[in-house]
Order: sequence, then C-alpha cells, then structure tokens
Amino acid sequence: MATRAIHPRNGHPAAAKNNRVRESRAYAISLEQRLTNHEASTIVDDDFIDELRNQVEDLHTYCQKPKHTTDSDAELEGLGTAIWNLSTRIVRHDEGPATLSCQRKAGVCSRAFAFFLLDAAQYSNSAGHDDVVRLMRLALKASKSAIDASELNVANYVLQKAAEYVGRLINKAHTAADSDSGGTGDTKGLEAEYFILRTALSWKQNRLDVAEHMYNKAHTADNTVESRYAEKLADVLYEIGEDMSRKKDFQNAAKWLSRAQDVINNQDIGQLSREALELRTAILQAHVSALLHLDTNEDLEKAQNLIDLMQSEMGNTLVVLVLRLDVLNKVPPEVFDSSAYAAVLGQMITSMKQLDVEMDPVTTTVTEPAFGLINHHIGKLHSRNPKLGCTVMDEFISALAETQHEGWVERLVTRRIWMATSNPDSIASIEAVQASLSCLRNPMSAEATIAIQTLLWKSLESVYNQGLYDVVERWCQLALNPVFVNSGPSNRAKIERKYLLCAIAKNDLDGARSIHHSMADETKADPRTWYLMYKVAIRNSDQELATTCLENISRQPNPLEYLYACCVDATSCTNKEYATETLTTLLEASNESSCSSLHLPALLRCTIRLHLQNYKKSSDEEQKFSIVERLCDAFDQVDAHVQRDVKDANGNKVFDVKELDWFGRNSYNLALENIDNWDVSHTIRILTTCVEIMSHYPPDVSSEVALDLKQRALFSNFIIATALLARARAADNVESQLQDYLEMRKHVAAYDSELPAQLPALVGEARNDMLQKLATLLAFDFEGAIRLKSWESLVEIVRKTAECKNVTTLQGMADCLLRSDAPVKVTYTTLRQIINQIYELESLDGVKLSRYMRCLFQVTLPFEDELALGLADEYIDLIQNAKRNTVPLPPEELEWLATTAFNHAVDFYFAKQDRLCQKWAFKAFALAHLYEDGGALEKMLHDRYGTLKFDAAE
Repeated sequence: MATRAIHPRNGHPAAAKNNRVRESRAYAISLEQRLTNHEASTIVDDDFIDELRNQVEDLHTYCQKPKHTTDSDAELEGLGTAIWNLSTRIVRHDEGPATLSCQRKAGVCSRAFAFFLLDAAQYSNSAGHDDVVRLMRLALKASKSAIDASELNVANYVLQKAAEYVGRLINKAHTAADSDSGGTGDTKGLEAEYFILRTALSWKQNRLDVAEHMYNKAHTADNTVESRYAEKLADVLYEIGEDMSRKKDFQNAAKWLSRAQDVINNQDIGQLSREALELRTAILQAHVSALLHLDTNEDLEKAQNLIDLMQSEMGNTLVVLVLRLDVLNKVPPEVFDSSAYAAVLGQMITSMKQLDVEMDPVTTTVTEPAFGLINHHIGKLHSRNPKLGCTVMDEFISALAETQHEGWVERLVTRRIWMATSNPDSIASIEAVQASLSCLRNPMSAEATIAIQTLLWKSLESVYNQGLYDVVERWCQLALNPVFVNSGPSNRAKIERKYLLCAIAKNDLDGARSIHHSMADETKADPRTWYLMYKVAIRNSDQELATTCLENISRQPNPLEYLYACCVDATSCTNKEYATETLTTLLEASNESSCSSLHLPALLRCTIRLHLQNYKKSSDEEQKFSIVERLCDAFDQVDAHVQRDVKDANGNKVFDVKELDWFGRNSYNLALENIDNWDVSHTIRILTTCVEIMSHYPPDVSSEVALDLKQRALFSNFIIATALLARARAADNVESQLQDYLEMRKHVAAYDSELPAQLPALVGEARNDMLQKLATLLAFDFEGAIRLKSWESLVEIVRKTAECKNVTTLQGMADCLLRSDAPVKVTYTTLRQIINQIYELESLDGVKLSRYMRCLFQVTLPFEDELALGLADEYIDLIQNAKRNTVPLPPEELEWLATTAFNHAVDFYFAKQDRLCQKWAFKAFALAHLYEDGGALEKMLHDRYGTLKFDAAE
C-alpha cells in the first residue's frame, strides 16, 4: 500500500495542468468510484481492461518527459494512493487462475495506473530521496504483479520508469553530501530487485539475450545486498530453468538452474529462510533432473555429485533418494542394477515410515507425495524385475499395515494383486501375496475389494481356461481371503463356485463337498450351485444327491437353462439313469414354461437319442418296454410343441422344416425298424406322431418333398390302421375295442382321401400295391363299421372297392357281414352289393352263383318273406336262363331251395298262417318242377301238402 498522506482534493495547484493530466484525473476519479462502489467481479470485462491499458500507456508516455509541467499535485497524489489501495485489495482477493484473465488483470492494470498517477503528481527534478525510494518500491511491486499476471507491456512500462529511478538513486548514492540519502543499502537492494524483475520480464518476453544481460547485472548487484534479494534472483532463475525443462531444452535448463544453484549457494545457509532452503532443494532436484536428460557421462557424473552433496547435507531424505532412483533409471536396461534400486526404495519406505510416525496421524499432506513417489518407483522396478518389485511392494504394505493410512494400504494391495496377475500361472507368486496380506488387520473397503476381485477374476478365468486347476484353486483361496470379506455375497459366491468347479475338474469330490459345506445358505440355494453339485453327484454315483439337486433347480423361477446344463452333463456320464431322470425333469419344466430360452428341438433330440441308447443296451424286456414308452412320450411332446407353434425370441418358428424333417423321418424309421419287436401300442403312437408332424409342413415345400411326405403319410396310415385292428381284435375291454375301431376308420379314411392324388404318379407294381393296401384297409373299415354298427356306411365301403378289383376283399366283407348281427335289410342290401361287385369282377359259374343265392336266401328267409320270395323268383329265372345258355346249376342247390321253401310253408301251417303257407308251398312246387328227377321231388311235395288240413274259411 502507498503510505504517503493524502492531500485535500480541493487544493489548487499553482500551475495550469495540460490536457493529458486533466484527462487522467477525470478517468482516475471515475475509476476510483467504480472500484469503490462495486464488487470487482461485476465491473470487470475485456473492454474495461483494454481501456485501463490505454490509460497506463498514455500516462507512461506523459511521465517519460524530462520535466513535468507541475511542481506537485495533491489531488493526483490522493487519487493515485486511493486507486493503489483499491487495486491491491482486488489483487489480494483474487481467487486463483480461474480469474486470471479478468479480475487479476484489472487489479494489476489499476495498480500500474495508480503508480503512474503518483509519479505524475511529483515534480521529477524536485522529488526527494525518500519520494524516489517510495516510488521505486511501488514500481517494483506493480511490475512484479504485472509479470505474474502476464501483463508484459504494462510491466515493461513500469520498469522503464523504474530504470529512471534506479539511475537517480545511484547518482544520489554517490553524492556523499546529499542530506536526503538513505544510504547505499537500500539503493543496492532496489537496484538488484530491479534487475531481477528485468530478467524475469525478458524471459517472459522470450528475449533470453536480454535476460542474460539483466542476469549479469542482477548477479553483480546481488553480491553486495542482503540474502533475500539473492533468494529472489535464485527463484527467477529456477523458474527460467524449469520453463526450459518443460520445453525440453535441457541444455539451457541446466545452465539457468546451475546459475540458480550458484546464487543460492553463495549465501550463508544459516541466514536463508525456510522458503529459501526449500527453494535450494528444488533447484538441486531440478538441476539433477535436467542433467540426467542430457544423457552424457559428464552430466551424469555432475548429477551424481549433486546428489552426494544433498545427501551429505540432508541425509537419506525422500528427495535425495528419489534423485538416486532417477540416476539408476538412466542406465541402459542391460546394466540396470535392480538390487540397488530395491535398496533405495527400502530406504525410502523406512524414511517415509519414520516421517509418518513423527507427524500428526491425521495429517497426510507431507507423506502423500512420498507415498505416491514410492508407489510409482516400485512400479518401475516391477517392470524391470517383477520378482524384486513384488518383494519391495510387500515390504511397503507391511510398513503401512500398522498405520492409519487404510486408503493407501488398499491402493498398494490393489497394485500388488495386479503385479501378481502379470504372472497368473505362478503358485509361488500367489502364495507371496497371501503372505503379504497376513499383516493386514482390517478388511478392505467394498470399493477396493470389488476392484481387486475384478483383477483376480480375470486371472483365474485365464488359468482356468488353460486347465491349470491347481493354480486356479490358489487364486480362489486368495480371493476368499478374509480381508476381502466386503466383496459382497454375489462376488464371493462366484468365486466359491469357480473353486467348486476346479475340484470337480480335478475329480476331488470330497474337496467339492467340503467347499459346498462352507458356502453360505444363500449361495447353496442358488441354482448354479445346485447344478455344480449335480455334477458332483453323477460323478460320485450319488443318486439321492442328484435327485435333490434336480428338485431344487426345478423349484427356481427359471430352471430350464440349468436343467438343460444338467442334461448335457448327464449324457456324457456312463450311467444313463441320471440323464434319463434329468431329461424327464427338464421336459416337464419346459412344458410348464410359456417362454423358454432353450432350443426345444435340440432338447428333444437329445432325449430321443438317450432313450435309444438305453434301449439298445438293455436286455430286460420289461425295462425295454418302459424305455419305448418314454420314447413315445418324447415324440408326443414334439407333436404338442409343434401344434403350439412355438417361436423363438425373434418370432421365428422353433420347429422349422429342418426340425420337422428330423423328427418325422426318425419316428417313421423307428416304427418300421421295430414293428416286429415293439408292442403294437407303441407302433401306433410313434406313427400317429409321425403323421401329425408331417401335417405341419409349410405349403410351399418343393414338389419332391411334398410327394415324399404324402407317400410316408399313406404308409403310416396303413400301418396304424392295421395295428389298431390287431389291437381291437385282441381287446377284452369293449369300450377300448370300439375306440380302436373308431380310430382305425379315421386312418382308413385318411388313406382313402390321400390316395387318389397319388395314383396318377404311380405305375405298375407301385400302383397295384397301393390299391391292394386300399382294398385291405377297406376290408378293415368294413369290419370296423360293423363293430361300430355304422350300417349306413357298409354299402358305400363296398362300392369303394370297385377300383381295387379285389374279389378276396369282397369275399372277406361277405363273410364278415354274414357273421355279424346286422339288420336283415342291411345284410340283404350289402350282400347283394357284394355279389354284384364280385359278379362284375369275374364270370361266376353255377356253383358259386347258387351258393351266393343260398346265402341271401338263408339270411332273408327267417325275417323278410317278401325278400325271400323275390329271391326264389330270381332263382327260378336264373335256372331257366342257365338252361337256355347250357350252363346248368348244381341240382343239389335247387333241391335244397325247393325243400327249404316247402319246410318254411309247413312252419306257417303250424303257425296258423294258411295264406303264407300256401304261398310258400306253391313257390316250392315251382322250384321242384325245375328239378330234373322225373318229377319225383315235385310229386313228394304235392303229396305232403295234401296231408295238410286248412280251415274252411281259408
């Protein structure tokens, strides 16, 4: 602050003021008001600062005149002093780099403006020594703050004025008689500080030649002034050297830092302030660093000498030890002394520990950088010698374990784990980490533990994939160390399950059970854990444990994924019972799930293959029957899923054409291969599923595929119908029998409806074979219709046989009809249709024709007289036609027919139905008349008829 008393502002100067002074005064009044009445942050902007700079430049130009036009100006003095004080407050309240571009610059420029006001208020030639000293001090303060704020032009203006003061002070110092002289001490100090600031300004202006010149003057002046000025010069030289280092100009950096070192070393160390001693250490450290970057033996030797000097003065402080590490780092890798590097780090750890003990435990501001340095250099050592690096890190962890720096310990442990992961397959390295952790008293924080667990997991996954299970177990044991208890249940469970997997991989089943026993209940209940224990169970042939695992997995909300994994594992086991049980459980769970992430076709294929393997290996018939039963269940599930039209997450059909083809062909082939070995019910189930699967093919399949599907469907329906008929005939339960007949008729109908479309493509034996099968199925259908009393369909079935042209089928139908309990009219109509069909197929001789006629007559005679009489008339016509065509009918058939007709008449006689008796007697006479025995049969019938006594009314 300017300390000169403020004169009254209403004073009247003796001389007139020129325009420049008037303008500056007016601006000063305005500036003072702005700085006084407002917060600096609200009045500062770029325009304001630019205006201030212009005012400073103008005043600087004015003040460069040899003489002012005034003797003195109290008002300018007062304004300058007030603005100086206000600007000082602005600079003092500045909060740092964030305001550097505005608020600080405003304060700096305002201070420079105030300085020039104060200068302008003085009459240059009449100012006394004290006034000049005062203005010189203000100039130095204003220029320094301007340099610090990078207002280099402003600083240059002020220092130009300061140069004038320096000259005047030097002149006055040489005038021994001058009463205003304050002595040469002040003059030398101010001169030295001026040159120091000129050196700094020249450096900031990138004018190193000028900086060299100013340094030489400052250095000359420095030799005769107090040490505080030497400290200031050393500080500027240090800043220049550091700036050169930042610019990678290490040659110049070493030169300027050497100068800084010389300046500070020329002072009495006992007279240096604490800040100066710290500056000296910083200079030495920076100098050593610059020398090391020059990479010459000479500079390396200089650096070593400087370090030795520092060690002799300071002992094994952290600064000295760090520099020694820098020297060791400079040697080529092939001659790097790892042991020496490790020894220095050990000294640093000891030094830091001692420093930490001497400090307040809560204070870490001093030891924090030391911790960072040691940690950094341990990392460097590890990169060159991993084993030694780990050893030193273990020493560091041990040293800090007893302190209160838990955060540091966590950082070190994290890095130590990282070091171990660089050699993940080394058991010795893992055991070394375990030993290092044994010195820790408290668990680590959750944040640090999770970070460490991430590192550990990556390593154990890597070695697990390599099959190094012993190493993985060590990693798991490390991860489960009590100091990592805050990893959280899920992370711990993940490690424990990996540990369990290792035991399984090593076939250490007892070890696996022990690991499972040590788990928390929550971890045990996890389906992933139950899956792993299932692996243990099947390897240990523990059926009870395997069942328990499956039951617990099945109770989970989404068990399918884990059950499927159990299936995959079980299929590789020699004991297929485990696989069978697992697959059954999985399929049940899959049926209950509306949305499954499993690939159902793959699961069902696996199930089917497993059942087939079990079937082929089994020699027990009862067991084989059970296996085939489950095989059928599997194909039934296929059919159920196909009908549900299951889709995946993308909306695509799970059972696409490829899957349908696999299940369709395999079900068909299995049925054909085992038709003689399997129970008929199994054949029916398998082929029924086959037909259902084939019915779900999309309509746009190729013609070849479509033809193959239809032919397989025909064969399947034929076999199913045949099997159903066989089962129905053997059934004891009437209801089951009728149900089989009903199902059989459906398959016959399916065959019959599909065949016409296939016949055009068939020729020769293939066509005949398919028609023969149709004829067989129609015979089956005829039998089924009779058993189901579906009388109305019999005639239609007979008609369908026309294309088959198979007499045997018709004969079989006739035989079946005659043995049935069909109504007479149905039997008559159907049998007549059969006879007509047969008649169209082959020329019947008299014997066959008369036998068919006898069958019809026998059927109708007891129940339908009119039909029977009509048949008798037809027979008479038939005989007459036969005589004309010289194809005689068997006489015995005619004799039987005449005799049967007369006996039927006698039956009516005894029943008191004389009219019908007479009608049938006359029909018998007509038949006997045609019998060629000389009339003997006819005479006998007439004689017997004559013995009958009819009522008179008749």
